[in-house]
Amino acid sequence: MTIIKEIIELSLDIQRKEPPVPRNQHPKSHGCVRAEFIVERDIPENMRFGVFKEQKTYPAWIRFSNGKPLPDANPDQKFTSPLQQQLALKL
Repeated sequence: MTIIKEIIELSLDIQRKEPPVPRNQHPKSHGCVRAEFIVERDIPENMRFGVFKEQKTYPAWIRFSNGKPLPDANPDQKFTSPLQQQLALKL
């Protein structure tokens, strides 16, 4: 149990010296789900690159979130809608 207390204390010390940087995108997470991201074979030829290059199924995580951008966010990232709902996809 001592090692756990040491790790916690070290982590808190680091956060006191350098507070965590808040997320600029998706600031409030509300849930994650496991998923499958399926790349179909009928994708147009001019769009077949990266993960879309060939028909394949990828394991994925989807994170749902909402929230307003931070006050100091880049103006291009600020949306005018008061209700913002987002999702992030991780393959």
